Amino acid sequence: MKIGSRSARGSRSFEAIVDAAEKAFLAHGYDGARIEDIAKAAHVSVGTVYVHFTNKDGVYAAVLLRGQDIMLTEYLYPALDMDLPPWERIERWCRAYIRFFEEHEPRARMMALQAYGEHTSAAPAAMHEALRDNIAGHHDRFVALFVEASEAGQLSGADPVAASRFVWSSVYGICLTNLRHTFLQLDYDGLRGVLDAGMLLVGAGDPTSKRFRREPA
Repeated sequence: MKIGSRSARGSRSFEAIVDAAEKAFLAHGYDGARIEDIAKAAHVSVGTVYVHFTNKDGVYAAVLLRGQDIMLTEYLYPALDMDLPPWERIERWCRAYIRFFEEHEPRARMMALQAYGEHTSAAPAAMHEALRDNIAGHHDRFVALFVEASEAGQLSGADPVAASRFVWSSVYGICLTNLRHTFLQLDYDGLRGVLDAGMLLVGAGDPTSKRFRREPA
């Protein structure tokens, strides 16, 4: 599976294919989307699609990577980069995660289906590897932020690595649950209420976290 070289990713044809593919996968799912239709919508030949991506998995991976890039660069990294104490940056990160799901729900739903293993391709391993590699640097910075919070006495004595995994998986989990249309589904204000309760528990040792702070409008 090929997702395109770095130079190819900046080309017009690459971006046009990913644009068309994202619409096709959202509309028809992985199985229903056809390379021929994607090529036609992108105004390129089928051969051009395969030059960039090798196969349908490569196209799908590129769509998922774009969603992940948007989540990281427009939502999560800005929260980590704020000039704020560590716990406040963690809080902002959590709200940014929920905001991504709220503002990009169709794209987030596609990413969630992949996480649940509902993409039916027989060979998704390279796709998972690409997604993991893309987020590895963010993961390291996220853990470092919890180490910083721990050194500031803001984690109730919890191990910072364990706390970072708990927070990340919890925020991701409540967002995924909400996309499943189960009896646990909430609106996004409800999700933020769940987040409030959880963060109060994790940050119970921080005297400034008696009440989860609301982001300014």
